[in-house]
Amino acid sequence: MKLLLAENRVEYFPTHRRPLAEAARRAGYDVHVATLTWGPAAAITEAGFPFHQISRRKGGNRILQELAALFGLRRILNQVRPDICHFFTLRAVVHGLVAFLLGGVRPPLVVCSITGLGYLFTDEGLQARIGRAVAGNLIGWLRSLVRPIFIFQNRDDRALFADRGWVPLSASCLVPGSGVDIRAFSKAEMPSGTPIALFSGRYLRPKGIFEFVEAARLLRNEGIDARFVIVGDIDPHNPASARRADVEAWLEEGIVEDWGFCSDMPARLARASLVVLPSTYGEGLPKVVIEAGATGRPVIVSDSPGCREAIVDGETGMLVPAKDPQALARAIRTLLADPARLRLMGEAARRDVESRFASDVIADAILGVYSRGLAPPDERASGFANAASPSA
Repeated sequence: MKLLLAENRVEYFPTHRRPLAEAARRAGYDVHVATLTWGPAAAITEAGFPFHQISRRKGGNRILQELAALFGLRRILNQVRPDICHFFTLRAVVHGLVAFLLGGVRPPLVVCSITGLGYLFTDEGLQARIGRAVAGNLIGWLRSLVRPIFIFQNRDDRALFADRGWVPLSASCLVPGSGVDIRAFSKAEMPSGTPIALFSGRYLRPKGIFEFVEAARLLRNEGIDARFVIVGDIDPHNPASARRADVEAWLEEGIVEDWGFCSDMPARLARASLVVLPSTYGEGLPKVVIEAGATGRPVIVSDSPGCREAIVDGETGMLVPAKDPQALARAIRTLLADPARLRLMGEAARRDVESRFASDVIADAILGVYSRGLAPPDERASGFANAASPSA
């Protein structure tokens, strides 16, 4: 059977989709990959998966970019003629469902993974409120025509779509995140010396970068002996991003160390004592939290959708109120002051990742969705009444 995995960005494949693609291939599927956004596809082709270029348009008019992606996806559907088509990310889901209406060959099974909602569903500005109403109702209308199965990564997102009438619970299931390779992110001993609290992600306000910096400032003013490190980079195309001048001011003040973008996250996480992600971004299930747990590091996260499901509060990490740098500083201080507890929480985090979030566990859950989705209608309905996933 042909399986088409349609993703938003090329660079997500190695870290987010390759384990599923490889598991599907081992299960006997003929796996194809397509991405809406242009980019180098060596990681896909070198892994032995046919790659289908949807659009080569880069930059320029945004409307023309979206139209090129939409009609390119329709062309790929007609060329590949998959038995199962699985769309990842909100953008790819909308493009894929519209492509069917425009004449794309519709396979027996369509699966739509909502991997996070982003600023459109977390920002309270007028433009965002209008945008999410349009996006949600469009998905609800398209779902009624195409009848796909939806996969959500956390309970909050699933409940939101059900409560708004966009996707009924009977047409959805829960699979927590994209998984993490527990061999690549192996458990590391706690480092010696001055402890390091590490933030990793794009330097976006909704990701909590400003709360992390303020918490670091508060703790430095208290004389706490710790290093505060940020790993990632600014996003010049995102209005919610910190500016380069902000980062330079933090460095000059001596609040944080900027390790920049890093492709070797296992090594970076192994140097940390704990990881901090006070995000309100609308995460599906933040991957860095799972990677940290696999490394044996507890994580402090905001009590927000996606983040709260990535840890067990008090056992593998700590929840703090969103947008509260004082509470964040207290949590960091509490853990850094108790190395024994820090170590025990890290060990518990590793066990939790192994049981719930390992790539093999997640891939098996998604392959189970495919099997149930291809079952006769009565068996399919009963299968999704109790979605078989590690945290359903």
